[in-house]
Amino acid sequence: MIPECRVMPEQGHPRSNPPSAKSMRPRATRSVLFRMVLGQGLIALLFLIAAAIAAWQLNIYNEARRVSEETRERLDTITNVRQDSTVLVLVTQRVVFTQAPFRYLAPESHRFPTDGVAVSTAALRVSQSTLLEEAAALPADNPASKRLYQAAAYLDELIATADACVELGMAEDWEAAQDLVGSIAADSTVPEFEKIHTDLVGELRRAHILIQQDYVAAQAQMVQASRTSIAVIAAVAVIVVLLGTVLSISTIRSINRPVRQLSEAAARLAEGEFDTRVPVERQDELGQLAQVFNYMAGELQELYSSLEERAGTAEARLLQAVESIPLGVVLYDDDDRLVLCNDKYREMRAEIADLIVPGTRFEAILRTAAKRGSYEHHDMDQEEWIAQRLQRHRNPRGAFEQLLRDGRWLQISEFKTQEGGVFGIRADVTERKRAEVELRQAKEAAEAARAAMSEFVANASHELRTPLTHIYGFAKRCQKDLRSRIFPSVQTSDRKTERAMDEVDESMDIIVDEGERMADLVKDMLDLAKIEAGKLVWDMQPLSVTDLVDRAATTTSYLFDEKDLILLKDYEAGLPEVVGDWDSLIRVMLNLISNAVKFTQQGTITCRVRQHNGRIMVSVIDTGMGIAADDHARVFEKFAQAGDPHTGRSKGTGLGLPISRQIVEHHGGQIWLESEPGKGSTFSFTLPLPSSGQGEAQTQSQLDQAQGGPDEPYNIDRR
Repeated sequence: MIPECRVMPEQGHPRSNPPSAKSMRPRATRSVLFRMVLGQGLIALLFLIAAAIAAWQLNIYNEARRVSEETRERLDTITNVRQDSTVLVLVTQRVVFTQAPFRYLAPESHRFPTDGVAVSTAALRVSQSTLLEEAAALPADNPASKRLYQAAAYLDELIATADACVELGMAEDWEAAQDLVGSIAADSTVPEFEKIHTDLVGELRRAHILIQQDYVAAQAQMVQASRTSIAVIAAVAVIVVLLGTVLSISTIRSINRPVRQLSEAAARLAEGEFDTRVPVERQDELGQLAQVFNYMAGELQELYSSLEERAGTAEARLLQAVESIPLGVVLYDDDDRLVLCNDKYREMRAEIADLIVPGTRFEAILRTAAKRGSYEHHDMDQEEWIAQRLQRHRNPRGAFEQLLRDGRWLQISEFKTQEGGVFGIRADVTERKRAEVELRQAKEAAEAARAAMSEFVANASHELRTPLTHIYGFAKRCQKDLRSRIFPSVQTSDRKTERAMDEVDESMDIIVDEGERMADLVKDMLDLAKIEAGKLVWDMQPLSVTDLVDRAATTTSYLFDEKDLILLKDYEAGLPEVVGDWDSLIRVMLNLISNAVKFTQQGTITCRVRQHNGRIMVSVIDTGMGIAADDHARVFEKFAQAGDPHTGRSKGTGLGLPISRQIVEHHGGQIWLESEPGKGSTFSFTLPLPSSGQGEAQTQSQLDQAQGGPDEPYNIDRR
């Protein structure tokens, strides 16, 4: 249900024009989005500054790292030179003074004792070359560079002395070699060779100290750059977090209160307080949203007032319409409580009028009415009947009738609504039920009369059959005797006598014809009575419909010869057999063909056989006078005949087609007529196939679809 709302006076909230998109656009500096973008821009700027500082410190770090690696290589070179020079001095002294190869350092020197010196000299030259490269890489004013150049000069002297010893050793002048290595200068206490090595080591040590200082400085610079980068990034991160927190809190505070106001106002509006409005305190998007909300609330308030008025009018009209219905109308909700009903329903159920109150459950009404004896439940237990009625009420499945104790009948129709309720219609069908009883009694009486009449007709026909047979036989005999014996023996030229003889002969023809017709009528009446009484014995056997049609065509061939008509046979190939009584079906075909010949003066008569939808359909098509549409159904009635188009006299008994219909329907088929005046007639009937599985009747539309066939018939017999 729609909740009750509090509508504020019109002057409290004057209606304003709807806000337009242009008027709702706020100034850029007042926009919430602008403030959020500004805060994001500051954060991005801080990140850019932090990135620039980090990149600068990264360059410093990379430069210090490069310097550190280069100084490390120089230190390694100095160490290698010291080791190689020491090895050279030791090897040279051992070779010179022992005149034997220094196998430990140069195990491959077996032939020449100076090979170990040569190997050490070659290694030292490589170290000297590296040392010169490192010295050249340093700035010219670098003290370490000077030390390295001086060390390289000492290396030249050391290598030159070693080379001289190698040459003397090769010449096996070991004394000169020993003098060269072991000579001592006047101002020294150690040999000159060792002194050069000592000076070399001293220069290398001093260079090592200087380069070590550069290495330490580079390492310190790397550490400082790393610390600076980390400090800057940490500081920026802290600032970003703080700034983001401040901006978020500020933005949330600026949005939270207006949003909460809008949410609370929307909740009140949903509860039906259509006079709810939101204060407009800002000029940004939230303020504009508040303006739109207030405008929508005003529109909704006005719309609800209008809808409430229309709903009242519609409800009144609905109640008037329900009251105007001449049937009992009742509605229950999804909780099975009474919602409304009209006066006609109250009038029908006057005995329980005190129970028909909105809000009362259907079960309570039903149980109370049952206890008061309002319903007739035909010796069924009351609780069982109530349970069955409740089940039918909660699961409606069509109309049903209920007998009341006062003799009235109610037709009850119930339907489920979309909301789960039940809509019911009650109609008083007492008069109709009485009429049905009377109609049933009249029908039973008519059936009894019909049975009595059929029995009477059968008995009367049986009683008439023998006398009529005798009369017909005597008439035939008298006619034969008159023509063969009496008339030829009368010799007279009297014209009166001749005229009397002609009248007698003509009268005998009429007596014989009418006697034959009466005999056929009695025979047809007996057969029809047997069929209607179910006393005819049927010999149901498999048979071929085409053989059946051929036999009937052969039997009636003389009729075609008398009128010079053409018989056409149009059979579908491969037709299956049907189950039927040969004699009765032959009678149907003979009747249809003889009728077609009777009312066709020229042209053709076609016998067509088709299979369609599990049935065999046989049609007899003539080109005769045709039958009017109003007479199509009448021709299958008893004693209904069509007169001869030339004499105007009816031929036959008028029972051929009714008997044919009884025979076809007994076989589970149908027979019908299609004809137009001047366009001939088509009599068709169907016979079901044993394996078709179809019912005993087909709709006329299905039969109409089976009328098609080839344009040119085949298997033509001219009679």
